[in-house]
Amino acid sequence: MLRLCKVLTVLILWLMCTGTHWDLLQTIAWTRMLAMNTEVMPIKDAIKQTFDLNEKCGLCHVVMEGKKKENKDWPLTNLLVSKPLLYFRFCETFILPCAETSSPWVQKNSPSLDCRKSTPPTPPPRVKVV
Repeated sequence: MLRLCKVLTVLILWLMCTGTHWDLLQTIAWTRMLAMNTEVMPIKDAIKQTFDLNEKCGLCHVVMEGKKKENKDWPLTNLLVSKPLLYFRFCETFILPCAETSSPWVQKNSPSLDCRKSTPPTPPPRVKVV
């Protein structure tokens, strides 16, 4: 039971940190508006009026103001705008050092190094596919 409480607490905090609570409130506001609008008009007009940006209910205004305030109070907003973004340049060549010289634990007379130096059979052996 304690583990379930911990998991639920972390989940709720994560959802609140990512701004999901505003999305949930906005969904509730749209549902309420749609329910009220369908009582007085056809469903097609009710849906159109519910999602019209000019027709907002009180809860929609609360959500909009809350999102604006939350974005304004975010500490990294000014940092991201004022500093240029870093980018990575594609490297055409990639050089790996040889294992013989770069690894102190590889022995010079190791059998594994001898098999790497041998050339593959020419032409490669053919396998009959059944």
